[in-house]
Amino acid sequence: MKKEWKLGQEPKASVRIDFHGDEAWTRDKERDMNILGQVLSMRLRDVLREDMGGVYGVRVGGSITRSPHQERSFVIQFGCDPARVDELTKAAYAQIAEIAANGTTKLTKDGEPVEYLDKVKQTFLRSRETEMRTNGFWLGWLSKAYKFGDDPTMILDPSKVVARMTSDNVKAAAKRFLDPKQTYTAVLLPEKDVPAPAPTKP
Repeated sequence: MKKEWKLGQEPKASVRIDFHGDEAWTRDKERDMNILGQVLSMRLRDVLREDMGGVYGVRVGGSITRSPHQERSFVIQFGCDPARVDELTKAAYAQIAEIAANGTTKLTKDGEPVEYLDKVKQTFLRSRETEMRTNGFWLGWLSKAYKFGDDPTMILDPSKVVARMTSDNVKAAAKRFLDPKQTYTAVLLPEKDVPAPAPTKP
C-alpha cells in the first residue's frame, strides 16, 4: 500500500516505508531484528547517500512488541528530491532483496567486498561498553527485566548477541521481517506552489 500527500512546506520529499505484521516475540527474533536494522542502515547509507547521492541520511530500525499485542514493525525513512522518490524507493527495496538473497557482504564499485557484520559487531561492543556506564541505560534495562520477569544479569554477557551476527541469520531475518507484500509506504510531497530554494551567494 502506498499513500502520497502534497502538504509539505519545504521543497523536498519525505519517505517512510513501514513493514509490519503479527509476530510472536522471542529474544533471538528481537536480536535478529536489531542486527538486521544495523546492517541495512549502513548499507542504505552507502548506496542511497554515497553511491547515488540521493539522500543526506537514512533512518532504519525495527522492533518486535512483546506486550500487549505481539507484532513486528520495521521502518525506513529518508528525505530526498521529490523527483527521485520512486528511484530511491526502488533502490532501497533492491538492497533488501539483495540481503535476503545473498547475505550481508556488498561489493564496492572497485569489486572489493564490504562485510557489514564486522562493523555491526564493533559498533555494538563499543556502544554497549559506553551505555553500561550510564544510569539511564540501567534504569531502562532493569525496569524491562522486572516487567517481564527476565534475568537482569543477562545483559552482562554479550556473547549470545554476537553469536546471532551471521550472514545466514541476517538473510533469514530479511526474508521473514521485510516482506514486500506486507508494507506501507507514505510519501510527503511539497505543495505545488512551494518555491525551490534560492541559490546561495558565494
